[in-house]
Amino acid sequence: MNVTKNLNAAMRYIEKHLLDVIDYNVLAKTAGCSEYQFRRMFSHLADISLNEYVRKRRLSAAVELLRFGDEKIIDIALKCGYSSPDSFGKAFFVQYGITPFVCRKSSEVLKAFPPLFFQLSLIGGIKMDCNIIKRSEMLFEGCFIKCEGGNDWGLWEEMDSKEASDPKYAHHHLVNGHQAYEIRFYTKNGEYAFIGLEVTHEEADVAWEYLKIPAAEYAVFDINQKIDTRPQFEGVNDWLDEHKDILKQMEWDAGGRIDSSVFVICLYDHSGKYAEKQVMEFLIPIVKK
Repeated sequence: MNVTKNLNAAMRYIEKHLLDVIDYNVLAKTAGCSEYQFRRMFSHLADISLNEYVRKRRLSAAVELLRFGDEKIIDIALKCGYSSPDSFGKAFFVQYGITPFVCRKSSEVLKAFPPLFFQLSLIGGIKMDCNIIKRSEMLFEGCFIKCEGGNDWGLWEEMDSKEASDPKYAHHHLVNGHQAYEIRFYTKNGEYAFIGLEVTHEEADVAWEYLKIPAAEYAVFDINQKIDTRPQFEGVNDWLDEHKDILKQMEWDAGGRIDSSVFVICLYDHSGKYAEKQVMEFLIPIVKK
């Protein structure tokens, strides 16, 4: 018997029926044990009761319904298993500190409670918390390249090294100092990147290019580079797949430089030039379907 496979099948059953009535007998059979055994095993591995897990997952789903949908709050409350808007509102407030009504009207960042899956022991989706933020138009000063599998930052580093000796390579009007951004585009003809710094406005007679990204809404993830990043990016992909019915990645043509394509923004936090910290902020522009 493949215990891990059965447990993950049970977790997928929860996700599939998250906003329906969950039949716990069917859930336990999917896991290959009795309901009593499954509840005990789940609590031991996840350090949270099954009922509490389902409640938190439903409230996390409610945030997405409130932010991206147009259903009435009472209908969302019923979908999430609450008998009234009052009981739903109280539970929502306990978890997020704001009411469902305020959540719908606000862009305040709320941490999602991610789905859990098992791999010998529980790996909580690598706990990929997602924050939804809105950013106004952003302007970057840097260089645009086609990624060829080599050192994608080579041109940037070469040009940036000339700043002290040639004023054409100096950086002007920086927003956050030397916090380096990489805007990566995925087209049918290959991968492109714009590498640079955020600035307030353009400067004449400089060697740098400028890239102006329109205002957008972003799904933001923190990628810890001190550990294996692959499971973290898998967690990001899982999040996108989980929300594919209500949102999609925004497409853009980099100001007419390339064919319209999906893109991501990577922010490398620097304390001093190139003294990179081990956390990368990963921003995915999204639009509602």
